[in-house]
Amino acid sequence: MGHKLDDKFLNSKATMLRMDYEAERNGKQAQWYGAAVTGAGQEMDFYPTITPTPTVFCKTFVFDMLRGLNNSLHHDGAWVCLMLNPVADESNIQAFEADYQKYVFFWMDEDGDIHVPVEIEDKIANILAAGPDVWIEQCELAWLAWQELNRTLDARPNETFKRAMGERPAS
Repeated sequence: MGHKLDDKFLNSKATMLRMDYEAERNGKQAQWYGAAVTGAGQEMDFYPTITPTPTVFCKTFVFDMLRGLNNSLHHDGAWVCLMLNPVADESNIQAFEADYQKYVFFWMDEDGDIHVPVEIEDKIANILAAGPDVWIEQCELAWLAWQELNRTLDARPNETFKRAMGERPAS
């Protein structure tokens, strides 16, 4: 069906902090919108107080991507998405909706720690025209590169920590 990660990690404090960090790095801290799909396939979103709602095109793209990634490429974790750079035209201002122009898909491991950010930055029309296979393949290639990096580093258990579970790095 979907991923097997505990749904509590999808919009946990650690996830929200990472979304805040990425938005701040992007230069528009208050303007982000997060999305995830639960293990049972339900759509969920999370965001700061003053953020425009994504248009139906943005939401459709993101939730379709998340379903595809979590159904076939969850790797015992789950994928979540951060939307950045909202742009509203006159037809969307009344509804406080916007087309987002940057999407960051993150893979979360079985402990809820976020890894493998995959950024897609373009107008939603161009993203949709490319088709989902292009973006899903980029996510898979990024995950494989991350796996290879971990094998190369060969980190010992005492050299890693589980941030989402509240652990701190060793001093």
